[in-house]
Amino acid sequence: HRGMPLVLEPLRGEAVRALIESELGDQRVVDAVHGGRRAVGPGLIAHVLSGNIPGLAAAPIVLSLALKSAVLIKSAAGDRAFPALFAASIRDVDPDLAQCLVVTHWRGGDAAVEEVAFGAADLIVASGSDAAIAAIAGRVRGRFIGHGHKVSFAVIGRECLSNAASAHDLA
Repeated sequence: HRGMPLVLEPLRGEAVRALIESELGDQRVVDAVHGGRRAVGPGLIAHVLSGNIPGLAAAPIVLSLALKSAVLIKSAAGDRAFPALFAASIRDVDPDLAQCLVVTHWRGGDAAVEEVAFGAADLIVASGSDAAIAAIAGRVRGRFIGHGHKVSFAVIGRECLSNAASAHDLA
């Protein structure tokens, strides 16, 4: 119950606007059109999510929609509920915006499905094991960003050793 606010707080309107301005210089850049095409953001971004972090779908959904890109989310086998619930909450608040978002799941490596899903996307962003990233990269013809295996660690100072809550919060 404590973790989800930490995941979602940086994705609130003003924080996302500030992020776009820091990265692009001006929020209005997202609305710019040059030669009949949007100047920023791919038309469709497909995200392949790993299931080791609950709520992981929120950031790619919000940030892709903030760029005015359509979003295809392949939820992880271990977290199919949150992406669907998050998409439903967007639909409840803004049905038009929700039409730019599809959350689905398929068994990784299904060549027929991935050919359609990845073939339609202007950008594929995938998280997963190094083997999964390599397999996806081998099937993608367009832009691809892969996030493979990572190691995380934390340091707890001596002053926190007697505080069981600190260790619990870290876990």
